[in-house]
Amino acid sequence: MPRNVDVPRGAQLWVPVVPVLTAGSPGALDDVGVLFVLGRLREGVTRDAARAELESVMTARLARAGDATPGPHVAVVPFVDYSVGPVRQVLWALSGAVGVLLLISCANVSGLMLARTSVQRRDHAIRLALGASAGDLARAWIVETLLLALTGGGLGLIAAHWMAQALVALAPSNVPGLGDIAIDTPVAVFTAIVVLASALLCGLGPVRQAVSTNLAEAVNEGGRATGSLRTRRLRSTLVAAQIGLSIVLLVASSLVVRSFLNLRQLDLGFSPAGVVTMNVSPAHGKPSTSEWFDELVTQIERLPQVESAGVISLRPLALGAIGQETQVLLEGQPDTPAASQENPALNYEVASRGYFSAMKIALKRGRLFDARDDRRSPRVAIVSESTARRLWPRQDPIGKRLLIPRVDHAGQTNDWRTVVGMVSDVHYRGLDDVRLDVYDAASQAEAEATTLVVRASRNVVAVTSALQSAIKRVDPRAVIDGVTTMDASIGRVMAPWRFSAWTFTVFALFAFALAIIGLFGVIALDVGQRQRELAIRVAVGARSADLVRCVLVPAAWRVASGTVLGLLVAAAAARAIRSLLFGVGTVDPGSYASVIVVVLLVVTLASYVPARRVTQVDPAKLLTRR
Repeated sequence: MPRNVDVPRGAQLWVPVVPVLTAGSPGALDDVGVLFVLGRLREGVTRDAARAELESVMTARLARAGDATPGPHVAVVPFVDYSVGPVRQVLWALSGAVGVLLLISCANVSGLMLARTSVQRRDHAIRLALGASAGDLARAWIVETLLLALTGGGLGLIAAHWMAQALVALAPSNVPGLGDIAIDTPVAVFTAIVVLASALLCGLGPVRQAVSTNLAEAVNEGGRATGSLRTRRLRSTLVAAQIGLSIVLLVASSLVVRSFLNLRQLDLGFSPAGVVTMNVSPAHGKPSTSEWFDELVTQIERLPQVESAGVISLRPLALGAIGQETQVLLEGQPDTPAASQENPALNYEVASRGYFSAMKIALKRGRLFDARDDRRSPRVAIVSESTARRLWPRQDPIGKRLLIPRVDHAGQTNDWRTVVGMVSDVHYRGLDDVRLDVYDAASQAEAEATTLVVRASRNVVAVTSALQSAIKRVDPRAVIDGVTTMDASIGRVMAPWRFSAWTFTVFALFAFALAIIGLFGVIALDVGQRQRELAIRVAVGARSADLVRCVLVPAAWRVASGTVLGLLVAAAAARAIRSLLFGVGTVDPGSYASVIVVVLLVVTLASYVPARRVTQVDPAKLLTRR
């Protein structure tokens, strides 16, 4: 296969699956476990049409095989969505944040260049008086702008080369091609194009201002650089736009960070700290897998580092949204597939008696599985709180009976299960996905539980080595794979939110810093250009507070207009990152209020510092200066 083929992720060897599924192979599906089907849709075929056809084919084949399983549920997902998952939305959001930051930078540079144009109006007038054309002034500004842009772009590429490594370290591991990220020729060319476009965008206003210099007005201004009212308004508009755009990123950052914190505080229904999981397959020919695992768990629980151990068919967060679902039949309902389909589908798990203790899943009512629940005793089951509320609303689930057609009919049995316990809800399919769980006793079920779950009281790494040694003592030919910890599993699932929280926060802080620098510069420039006016005000009796107020009021209008614009845009932009939010709405009052408070405090400080310099004006010296 070509070097860049990475399906499934990390695969280096592929073998045919058809021989494994050949008719007559005992336990073929148990050997495979889970099948992911990849296909290419014909042109013009929709996903809904493909899903309907797949369900029809599977239902027909199950019926021919004599399987009474209710109709299958098929999900057709685009391969890009499957391979990238939630990270795709993060990358799009990150691209949008980069674009916003670039716009803020362009606005800031344009404002600084407009300020330089105002200061150099007299110089422009002298050049025009000496015979220079408007084109000469425009070319001078364009050359200067391009030189600055190319210098900045070159320094940016050098910095990006080092920052790419940090990006790879922070990014979720399930981003395709993550290890191949590099500042190569296409990236450099794209950067050069963006730099040139940004240079032209930033220099357009200053160039137009320079070439439209009025010779008479500039000469009459003498050495004072007052700037036109139109230029002041343009600079104020740019500052308001910067503040507005920075608020957009600040709000997005606040929403994503709050979502990440909500996830960190989420009750998953179990305690992940200190839990090691691994898939264990015993050698073929064992008379009973459940008895083999009972012996293995007994040996493991004797280890001094182990608090408790158990097995489960599919641990939490193992395959994302994929799991085993089943319909159930309640006592009193007719024993037909149609009747079972009236009940909600349940997440089916096969668990041993030590599993709940190992995961610290809370028992709410009744009891857990114990030594009484063997193949000779009546079949029992445990349900989650949500399952109990849904199947038996406002009733005690203990003692209720249910039938699981998918498992029972496949095993050619018709044993009803009696609910003996109710436990807390567990997030098996995702952090934001709570299903209706039902647990079958591993000592009674036909289905196998082969995922070992161990709670360690000491160093997890040391315990993992001891566990593997214990397994090999029980069965030297046992296959062990998928060794991980629940903390690591949760970390991988939370990676997109953690990545988006970090990136949005960094970009928002950069954007806000640029906006504050732009506001500080504009106010400082206004103070410098209005010194003669302010000196006259002092001469006619204005107080220091009056001078500060006459500087801060225009700045307040800029900030207010930018804040209102930013909040409106942020409310609309938050909908684009709705998939990145958890436990927080797109219009969250707390997030918006905190952003407004921070913006007002920082902007007030940034505005007051240059405005305070007004009180240091000496009207006698300034008014006598020519």
